[in-house]
Amino acid sequence: MFGSRSRPIPWSRVRLLRGYLDARRAAVIETTLPVIEQKCKESGAWDAWQMKWKSDMDISDGEGRPAPGVFLESDVTKWIEAAAYSLISHPDPKLEARIDEAVSMIAAAQQQDGYVNVHFTCVRPQLRFMDLRTAHELYCAGHLFEAAVAHHQATGKKSLLHVACRYADLLVSKFGTNEGQTPGVCGHPEVELALMRLAEATGEERYAHLAACFVRQRGQDPNFFLLERENPAYPWNRWWDPPLDYYQAHAPVAQQRTAEGHAVRAVYLYAGVADVVARTDDPQLREALLGLWKNVVEHRMYVTGGIGSTNHGERFTVDYDLPNDVGYAETCAAVGMVFWAQRMLAVAAQSEYGDVLELALFNGALVGISLDGRKFSYANYLDVRPGWHVTRKLHPGHRQPWFHCACCPPNIARLLTSISGFIYARSEDGVRVDLYAASETEWTIGEARVQLRQETDYPWSGAVRISVRTSSPVAFAMGLRLPGWCRAPALSIDGEAVDLPAVTEKGYAWIHRVWNNEVVLELEMPMTAERLHANPAVAASAGKVAIRRGPTIYCMESADQPAPLSAFALAKDATFQEKRNADLGGAVTLETSGVALSSPHLYSNQPPAVRAITLRFVPYALWGNRGDAEMQVWVNQHYDPANA
Repeated sequence: MFGSRSRPIPWSRVRLLRGYLDARRAAVIETTLPVIEQKCKESGAWDAWQMKWKSDMDISDGEGRPAPGVFLESDVTKWIEAAAYSLISHPDPKLEARIDEAVSMIAAAQQQDGYVNVHFTCVRPQLRFMDLRTAHELYCAGHLFEAAVAHHQATGKKSLLHVACRYADLLVSKFGTNEGQTPGVCGHPEVELALMRLAEATGEERYAHLAACFVRQRGQDPNFFLLERENPAYPWNRWWDPPLDYYQAHAPVAQQRTAEGHAVRAVYLYAGVADVVARTDDPQLREALLGLWKNVVEHRMYVTGGIGSTNHGERFTVDYDLPNDVGYAETCAAVGMVFWAQRMLAVAAQSEYGDVLELALFNGALVGISLDGRKFSYANYLDVRPGWHVTRKLHPGHRQPWFHCACCPPNIARLLTSISGFIYARSEDGVRVDLYAASETEWTIGEARVQLRQETDYPWSGAVRISVRTSSPVAFAMGLRLPGWCRAPALSIDGEAVDLPAVTEKGYAWIHRVWNNEVVLELEMPMTAERLHANPAVAASAGKVAIRRGPTIYCMESADQPAPLSAFALAKDATFQEKRNADLGGAVTLETSGVALSSPHLYSNQPPAVRAITLRFVPYALWGNRGDAEMQVWVNQHYDPANA
């Protein structure tokens, strides 16, 4: 419907109103940001920017702390980004001063040619830009660029933006396919989407050109990563030598059709590809992008929107391989799915992209942080039993205060502090509502000022009231996403029903009219709990069901019924009753009839004893907030309590 390229209405122009997302963001601002800042100081990530280390991996800073790892500094730049976003909605001079302190350290660490990297300045300066495959050098640059854009947009200051542009200019001169340049790419994609953000913020087209170059050069023959290894000075670690598909470098991106390798790297890359396609409309990259999307969403994504089905390499495996008890589904990967889905909406206004955005947000990403903002999860299994992670050498299934590799806490923090930027999008043709959340925004069309206010209790209620006020009559189109989970949406304008089939295109209801004074749209999306069945090829979930209500996936946990949860099953004709739970932030929980199975034997030629029981389900994203527990998303079904 949008005839020109759409752009999200930025987070700085959207104000969240009281509701679920506002509460989750408030917990991050009030609690998580101070926690991350303190942990960065305890881990040495903060002080790493003081550049005390010498050129020897075994030499500490003189105070007993080890030399900084290759991606340690990104914890701080992600914290800067998250903290900067928070300043718009929650001005805090003390926080801003601490951000400025961090920015000053980074600026002081920048080298004369613009280079910024703690590890390769202090620890291994002789290997600068010589280990792009494994050393996260450009990954760290990407997070620096994103922090700089956020800092500038939030404060108007250019101190970090100046650092970022100097470094980006060095990359522009260093990398490319022209004579004297290196045709390199990064083993951990991130710099691509970050360069596109920097280009958008500064208007400097060369940054977008470099991002496109990184995308198009990846996987080309001769393969850069193989050439890099042939360099005698390359620090090859023979104990960690994944195949090229781990880095999405096994083929040119334009030829890739299946999601391979490390899941976080993959979706960060795909987000950058979507940025390039939205900007250039490259037909080959577009075809690849659509194929990759289809492969992930239809064959390799968990029902929660999580991705990455094994802890061995934190990667994709093969179609329909979605184990519940060992599937990785890293928090960062779900955050990456949110980023990718939003960028797909810039490629084409299709509701399926918004559906995945909200699925990954409300389930796969938000499960990564506790309601109080103090604990985090790295891996997010769909079947958790205490002690399993030890015997199976997995990440803990329960949230932790911090991690040695602490990429996830600041990642979920920066997503939530910027979440208002995922709600609306604009083009020359009008405005689009991609995500339902209590919020308001304002923009101008010509001489007219337009104010939009959205009132809703989403995701617990499907009722949405949107008020549009204009300072003078103005014509534009408004698109409302009709989620795929909703069977019978209804829309009225100033009390008059709208014929939805007549105005719906690609999952959006488009209202074209002259808007004058105040117009009220009321969208009703009935939410009822329903059972989801997995494709029979998903062996781990065959014969079981998951429960969905609206965009929310539910689970059982042992806080409500005793372990083992595998001993419970839904009744054949069970219906669900909805209840609000104050202990879970007012979330809607579900109750239904079920059965408990029991047997005194390990094996028996007699079926288990059956007794009737009431089963309780909570939103998957909120499990574990009442203490460590056993949890299960896919549950047994079709037992008849009448035979109990």
